[in-house]
Amino acid sequence: PQMEYRYSPHPGLVHRYHSRAALVVTDTCTSYCRHCFRRRLTGREKARISEDQVSASVRYLEAHPQVKELLITGGDPLTLSDSALDSLIARIREKRRDIILRICTRAVVTYPMRVTDNLIRILKKHSTAPMYLMTQFNHPREITEESTQAVARFVDNGFPAMNQSVLLRGVNDDAQVLSDLCNQLVAIRVKPYYLFNGDMVSGTGHLRLPLSEAIRLEQKLRERLSGLAMPVVAIDLPHGGGKVPIGVPYYRGEQESGQHLFVTVEGKKVLYTDP
Repeated sequence: PQMEYRYSPHPGLVHRYHSRAALVVTDTCTSYCRHCFRRRLTGREKARISEDQVSASVRYLEAHPQVKELLITGGDPLTLSDSALDSLIARIREKRRDIILRICTRAVVTYPMRVTDNLIRILKKHSTAPMYLMTQFNHPREITEESTQAVARFVDNGFPAMNQSVLLRGVNDDAQVLSDLCNQLVAIRVKPYYLFNGDMVSGTGHLRLPLSEAIRLEQKLRERLSGLAMPVVAIDLPHGGGKVPIGVPYYRGEQESGQHLFVTVEGKKVLYTDP
């Protein structure tokens, strides 16, 4: 995660992937997760992004139209006031009315009462391009009446919702727990998007799973879940390697001309023939 600095054209802006960038707007969260991959910067009382940093980031986005999506992240952007969020998004929309915004927040879980009618009105005001709610539910117990209502406020007003979970040893490293989580997320209109094995962050090793265990869980989930409920099980490689799926390698290669061998989730070998 410290390699984010290599991909920061300006403080606060991270441009790691060709078509998307992340704007780190605050170091504050409503609660601080033990597994956080940005723990090096969260909760250090540096508060919100500066006006100069916003200006520099907006100029960069204007000059790089290949950036189609911008993650508004932190910390948690919903720790900003309604007026601060309004001003921030308005600055972005002045130059990039077309850019898709992802509101990356765990507040729907940790502080669901933050999602007010006024907040939704402000976000809708800036919907010249789609906005997505990106949540982090890690366990079925986090799907409460309050968090469900917070999600519904977004979805009912036209904001699609997607979830990124973290595999946590002793918390959710169980196929039944994860299946329940993913199915319940679909039931509250949240698409399970990613399930990440933990990043190699100092002080979090006791929460990370060996990769072999994560792969076995991925296979069990494929046996249990529909395509709608199945997240991409992935790792974010160290040294800026980026996100890669860790799923079972179903494709085993070409056997003869036009004949391809696959192994199903049940372990059966099946040939696929090219036209």
